[in-house]
Amino acid sequence: MVLIVGAPVRAHAQCTYAAQISDGGLYCISATSTLGNSPQMPVLSYNDGGTSCETDSYTMTVEYMVVGDDYLNSQTFGLYESGDLAGNVQWVVNWSNNLGDMGYYSEGGQGQMQVSVNGDPPFPVADFDIGGQNPSTSSITAVIVSDGAPWWYGHTLTWESGNRQFYPLDPSSYYYRYPIFGTPDGFGLSQLDGSTNANPTLVNDTSIWTWTINLQYGVQVANQHKSAAQSHFQNQMAQMLSDTGGSAIYPNPVQSLAPPGCNITWNGTGNNAYWNADWINLYNGGYWATWTGTAWSYGNAVNPNYAQQVCNSPSQTI
Repeated sequence: MVLIVGAPVRAHAQCTYAAQISDGGLYCISATSTLGNSPQMPVLSYNDGGTSCETDSYTMTVEYMVVGDDYLNSQTFGLYESGDLAGNVQWVVNWSNNLGDMGYYSEGGQGQMQVSVNGDPPFPVADFDIGGQNPSTSSITAVIVSDGAPWWYGHTLTWESGNRQFYPLDPSSYYYRYPIFGTPDGFGLSQLDGSTNANPTLVNDTSIWTWTINLQYGVQVANQHKSAAQSHFQNQMAQMLSDTGGSAIYPNPVQSLAPPGCNITWNGTGNNAYWNADWINLYNGGYWATWTGTAWSYGNAVNPNYAQQVCNSPSQTI
């Protein structure tokens, strides 16, 4: 790539995986779509056609921030700055020369490259976006099986994100963009929620941009609620029997969780046991089935239909 010094221009740079020009800027696919966790930034080179007496230097900024997100753990950036470089040869951006806070290293976002010649004020030479590519359904299946996901987790992924980590830039193309964001603070395939009352430590630069880690944390969140779901339903059943003097009133699966996605019954076992409904709902927050003293109540104030929505979403994975 040869960039002409003296006027801001748009750069046609070579990305590690793929590149295309979109709205006058460069769009790049980062390595976060693979099983690896290390980002591979776009290969950006520069040659100002100067002489050996001239020196170049460059700065690189990459920023990512979700509009409407209130939590700083999703607002990431990188700052890259070079020393003096020869003005008469082509050189390549060294992404490892990160002078920003390493805790805020950004694997993707909106970037700009600026060059300074002989110490003059820097001028922009490349604007670009770095995004990710959505994984295949078979790849998602392999990861969540390996991570030990609950039997219902495939239905949850369908409902939460449609099995996508990144927004499509163009549904008909190979290119995808930034991580899916859902209010109040959910990111990616698992819609990991970084709110202070949810999973703030799990929403970070890595889980936002690397889909395998996003899934790993999502499965971790799902599995950690299993024992609480079992205990809650057993306690509710015991309270029901106490309040009715042993004249049982059982939960009604038809009102709450019916096929096709689930086949949960009050006296079921394994995946059909009713406490699975509480387990599913806890992924979103709150229990599903609660005995009020005279009747059963389903859902919760946050989302009264969550477990039902999950069960009615056909799994594309497990």
